[in-house]
Amino acid sequence: MIKRFAVCVFLDDNKNFLLQDRTGISKNGEEWALFGGYLEGDETATQGLARELKEELGLENVFVTQITHVLTDSLEGFGFVADMPHLDTLTVYEGAGFRVFSEDELDSLHMYDAHKRIIRAAIAHSNQTT
Repeated sequence: MIKRFAVCVFLDDNKNFLLQDRTGISKNGEEWALFGGYLEGDETATQGLARELKEELGLENVFVTQITHVLTDSLEGFGFVADMPHLDTLTVYEGAGFRVFSEDELDSLHMYDAHKRIIRAAIAHSNQTT
């Protein structure tokens, strides 16, 4: 059975992105991840992402744009991009916190390969729209 997930790349004007610190909640040894998660029941990707962003960050009504779709043997992922929120207003309800990373740091991060692919797609999308 293929598991479906939706994640969001919060991106700033300098192509920096926000990641969740997975310390203490890692399921597969990952240290960092995009915010979002698995879809429940018959949720659409947009509905599931909205639920996850509320659960993980307390964010509601985030304007997101779907920018990619990732498919592997066991996963179907939907990647979205949104403007970077004001960091001083964020509260993390899941994980050990968050950190902003630069594009140059992406390859060295211990995280899901699918999430790296989605971040690269978000940065490419941003390059096309600026």
